[in-house]
Amino acid sequence: MRSRDSEKRCLVRRSRCRKQQLRCRCSWGSFLTALFLAVFMTANPEASAQEVSFGLRSQYHFENLTFREGTGVPSETDQDFSQYLNLDTRGAGLKNLATSFLLRWEWDMDGTALDSPFRDHRDAFSGRQQLRFLRGYAELPDALPHVDVRVGRQTVFEAETFLMDGGLFQLKELGGLDITAFVGNMVLFFLDPSQDVIFGGSVTHRPFESTRLRLSNVKYIDNTLEVSVFQEFTEAVDFSAAFALLDDDARHLSLSAGYTSTRIDTSVLVNVFKQFQASFFKQAELDFTAANLQGRRDISFARLFIGQLQPFWQYQVRVAQRLVQRLTLEASFTLREVSSTGNEDAFNADFFEFSVGLQLRDWPFTGFVVTPSFNRRELQRHAIPAAVAFDDIRGEGETRVQGFTLDLSQRLFRNALRVGATIGYQLFDVVSRFQRVEGLNSFGGSGFIEWHFSKQISVKLRYRRENDLKLIFPDVAWVEGLTFQVVGKF
Repeated sequence: MRSRDSEKRCLVRRSRCRKQQLRCRCSWGSFLTALFLAVFMTANPEASAQEVSFGLRSQYHFENLTFREGTGVPSETDQDFSQYLNLDTRGAGLKNLATSFLLRWEWDMDGTALDSPFRDHRDAFSGRQQLRFLRGYAELPDALPHVDVRVGRQTVFEAETFLMDGGLFQLKELGGLDITAFVGNMVLFFLDPSQDVIFGGSVTHRPFESTRLRLSNVKYIDNTLEVSVFQEFTEAVDFSAAFALLDDDARHLSLSAGYTSTRIDTSVLVNVFKQFQASFFKQAELDFTAANLQGRRDISFARLFIGQLQPFWQYQVRVAQRLVQRLTLEASFTLREVSSTGNEDAFNADFFEFSVGLQLRDWPFTGFVVTPSFNRRELQRHAIPAAVAFDDIRGEGETRVQGFTLDLSQRLFRNALRVGATIGYQLFDVVSRFQRVEGLNSFGGSGFIEWHFSKQISVKLRYRRENDLKLIFPDVAWVEGLTFQVVGKF
């Protein structure tokens, strides 16, 4: 039988982690090829690029979880280090040849125990170090008349967004059409798929200067087809729509209208989104489709919790209005309705959410910014019959969340130094299989200091402290985090 300490750690871990025990895939052939090209171009005088840029980002992250006095449970800590390296060149060997490379190395410095609350996706792999080759391609614009070619490891933005090892070809202004075609092997770090090959393309047509029509198709196990249109009516008013199919079934529909006026400093965005199918983590949909969808204006469809998204309608409005020279009002409203009562559970519920905030800039000091905001979300939870299994959590979760946030920042010494802080306070109403609790509170704060020594080098130190985990596990007192980051651009 596990000890009481171990049981408490496991409870905390379940609330913070959605680890997937999936095997890492990485194309070392592509990595070695890209590394050889990078070394060759920087070492060979005849192949030296006209433009070379190199960047790095080193980050140390420390976390500490403290239990309340009297529980007898020692604190938990975690230390991680990550290193990003990127190299971009232009004009290497050929005048218009461009290359881009990106590597990420992660190191779990102190190891992570099986019952640690800090276990995450990095612990799904053997060993405490992971090296990832995230990008490595060569791009040749106008390789042929009106043809651009990109070959290597690259992110492709089509009806799906994905990482692949392969080739992408763009035919520009071909009879009034822009045509893109791609073929390659899918790159998945957390999944060993039954199929590697992915291919497809898109056709874009502009019948008028203010109109864009696009048809995009991606074939990977299943077939994703998306039709989209963008119409600019005036400089201030535009409209966009997108409809997607997964094989022969409707997947989603998105309608957006926007208004932007520089004369009166007003911005309004209205979006209606319909999800027709449940989003499962499976090979056909990839991981990005189930959790998040970012549109042209960063419209987000994040989950309420961790789980599948069932079919729903969502309506969203965002407004930004400058009131006076230094003061701006921002507000948003979101309403989601789950399509069927039978699909409601802890991860899918009808809700409405609104937020309002003010941003005051350069007062009373130049470079000072203060942003107070208020947010409120109400969710509808349906009671589960008492006869169901004890472990049925479909009716559990938050029913109301509201809170205030205050952000402060100040730039000094000609923007070389920036300091800031964030303070937050929230109230929760929660319902479970056992009881309904109202008025739970959570608060926390963070502070940072960022110093730009030059145009090439900057450092950032950030500290946070919060107690939100007590909503799930009352014996947790505080969660603290410290992050130190160095960024270099050369």
